[in-house]
Amino acid sequence: MKTKTLILILLITLVVGGCKDSSKDSTKDLNKDSTNKTINEPIDNASKNSIKSEGLKLDYSKGYESKAKVQFKRLEAMKSFYKKAKNLDLKVHVELLDKEEWTKKYKDVPYGMPFVMLEETPTVVLPATEDGIIVKNALVYKDNVPSDIKKTLSEIGFTYEEAVKLFPDLIGLHEVGHSLTVENGNTNLNSWFNEFMATYYAYAYLVKEEPKYAKLWKANASITYLDGSKPKYTALKDFDEKYSQIQPDNYDWYQKQFTLLAVRVYDSMGLDFIDKVKDVFKDDVVDSDETFNKLHTISPIFDQWASEMKNKFK
Repeated sequence: MKTKTLILILLITLVVGGCKDSSKDSTKDLNKDSTNKTINEPIDNASKNSIKSEGLKLDYSKGYESKAKVQFKRLEAMKSFYKKAKNLDLKVHVELLDKEEWTKKYKDVPYGMPFVMLEETPTVVLPATEDGIIVKNALVYKDNVPSDIKKTLSEIGFTYEEAVKLFPDLIGLHEVGHSLTVENGNTNLNSWFNEFMATYYAYAYLVKEEPKYAKLWKANASITYLDGSKPKYTALKDFDEKYSQIQPDNYDWYQKQFTLLAVRVYDSMGLDFIDKVKDVFKDDVVDSDETFNKLHTISPIFDQWASEMKNKFK
């Protein structure tokens, strides 16, 4: 991800919040706090349309307090996780907006398309409702979803429609991942590897704290080009050098390749990978080739994946 004041994140990932839970895994119920109070009960630090704690702030549109509490609990959980695991001090501001407020503040960004503004304190903007552009576009192809994907989603505890409606709420995890990447000292990564690391932070958190949704994120990474078409760009150099030319569906394809790679690397190295990246990437920004030279010293998985990427759609 190139350094920009405004970065649109077209990644369709996963989200949780108020969905039915038919699984029996150990996923925490973030709709309840440690005392088993539901999200509809008062939170001490909630005032008007804002919730705050040290380093975290979430502003939300009137009428969406319950959803805001779900999102804020996840932010706090992620902050706590990385503080304990890697001594990283997460600082982020989130805006959860309805269509009216979104349009007034960010008229140039389609409603429902999450994005992040990388400022002194990163600001992540998310939709408060389920009728944004990402959900609408994904539901167009609901009849094209392969049966094996539907089966996988069902085993996790979701229909395709339910999963799609959850997508935008926690795309913010990927955005928070960008903040953690910077917090960890890696401010010099090239575009594709920066996006990969943001996803890695998000996925690693989910595996440990909300495994059901880690499974959903992985399943979602297999859902691309349901209309039968193929991506125009597939090379990593294209992602770096033609970033602004890549269309949303193609961008989504890239992001999902990064997700599948994150799964493989995490399965092999877990959180130790984050330390390796911090140590290896200390120099100035490097291009894609040099990035792979550095990654070669960390894990052979990247060489294998690069070869697979070159052979896609041949």
